[in-house]
Order: sequence, then C-alpha cells, then structure tokens
Amino acid sequence: MVTYRIKTGEGAGSLFTRIDMQLEAYCSGIGKVLLAYLPQDQRAAYVATGPFVPLTARTIIDPTLLAMELAAAKDQGFAIDDGEIADDLRCMAVPICHPDGRVLASISVSQSGPPFRHPDEYLLERLKMAAVDIERAAFS
Repeated sequence: MVTYRIKTGEGAGSLFTRIDMQLEAYCSGIGKVLLAYLPQDQRAAYVATGPFVPLTARTIIDPTLLAMELAAAKDQGFAIDDGEIADDLRCMAVPICHPDGRVLASISVSQSGPPFRHPDEYLLERLKMAAVDIERAAFS
C-alpha cells in the first residue's frame, strides 16, 4: 500500500484521492516507483504475493507483466498508471532520492480525461525538476 501525504496543485481537490488515503502499490504511479526501486529479491517477492485485484480493465494483474512493468519503471526512472486505478485517470510518478541513491518517496502528477491536458514529456520534465527541488531542500 502507498499513502498519500500531500496533495496540491491545480485540480488536486477534484480527484478521488485524499491525504492519508491508501491505494494498492501495484497499480499506482507512486507505488510502482517505490516497488521498482526495491532490491531485486524484495521486488520479486512482492510480485509473487499475487493475485492482484483488477480495479479497472487496464490494471496489470499478471505477475509476469507486473514484473516487466516495474523493471521498465526502474530503467526509465518513472512509472505510469494509465487508467489502472480509475478509467479516466492517468498518473506519472518519479522517485525522491537520498544523496546516497536510496529512494525514500515518490511524487506524482495526475490528469483526468481523456483528452489529457499535457503530454507525458512535459509532465516528466516538471516532475523531475520538482524531485530535484525537494531533494535539495531536504538534504542541503
């Protein structure tokens, strides 16, 4: 499970998530980032805990596909929930890292639609900048 600690920004109040709400890690952008950066043995153990409940028709519930999704998230440095929690919700998340490289948390941005207001590239650039700002503020 992942827990939402802060919600802010344009449209934040219109989404179904709320502060202190918990969601399944396997189908949320934030959760996928946190799972992706676990040590390989811990990530494999998590994936082996299925079955995973589909929240929408797009929720990844197959353990093999989920393992591939998490490996891709680690390789690319971000994760996407593409309608896996709610049909009309797309979420992109990036890690917040300690100076030693450990992932401590994750931040995300969500859009409801379609159509979606911003392209992934635009959101990813801004998320990465926000993550760097948070890391600097926390560890400087």
